[in-house]
Amino acid sequence: MDEQLQNNAALSYQFTMFYARELMQSEARWHSLSKTRLREKVIDALLMIIHAFYDSIKDGDTIDLHLTRKEIGDIVLTSPEQISREFTWLKEQGMIGTLGHKKIIIKVKLCLVNIYNNFINNLQAYLYKLFCSKFGCFIKNML
Repeated sequence: MDEQLQNNAALSYQFTMFYARELMQSEARWHSLSKTRLREKVIDALLMIIHAFYDSIKDGDTIDLHLTRKEIGDIVLTSPEQISREFTWLKEQGMIGTLGHKKIIIKVKLCLVNIYNNFINNLQAYLYKLFCSKFGCFIKNML
């Protein structure tokens, strides 16, 4: 493999671009975790689990998380008690239901997605303002 990468510039470039995108996504994820409220972190974790383990989910579907509250807490850097509180809030809002500790009924997936998308839009606006304040808004002319 090393020899192929050394002798094939296009392949090397593709690998480099792939890892650059992965690194940017990872940095964006860690940055968003530091700026995100717990509620959005929990919803993000749920959506990430759904995306990772299920091809498609519709309202009323039951998903098996395969994760404990502690493991979900580890994903979003919080305690299992906080995860339980957020799940309780999501249940009270009618977005999810639970069957035991590891099964969740997705009642209104669109609401979960909308809360998360609103957060992402606000984060993007914040990052744009931060960028403009540090580097000037010359970037507007480049877009």
